[in-house]
Amino acid sequence: MMDIKLHFPAPTQMSRTVPVIALFVFVGDEAFGLSENVLRRYDGNNLSDKKKIFSYRLSRARWYIKCSFGMLAYKWLILHRPLDVDIELAVYIVTACFILHSSVRKRARY
Repeated sequence: MMDIKLHFPAPTQMSRTVPVIALFVFVGDEAFGLSENVLRRYDGNNLSDKKKIFSYRLSRARWYIKCSFGMLAYKWLILHRPLDVDIELAVYIVTACFILHSSVRKRARY
């Protein structure tokens, strides 16, 4: 089995005024197993209010990410199919799509 290391950034303080340390994670759904770097909503009906709020906010974050990627993929058709290239080139392709998309959106506002 191949051991793939993900190089997440170190935990970071979100703002100077609020002393909360934030971890970098993937936001997943029920298809993902729990791990140190994957968050998913709580299952079940008898959840505490804190767990219900957490699940709701995580679901909203997933929805926002999904819509954002949908807008990106709508503009850049290369993202409509699996990238059949090596990982290094895939990173360059996705990065280029993000940069171009940001540039197009900035110009459209003016």
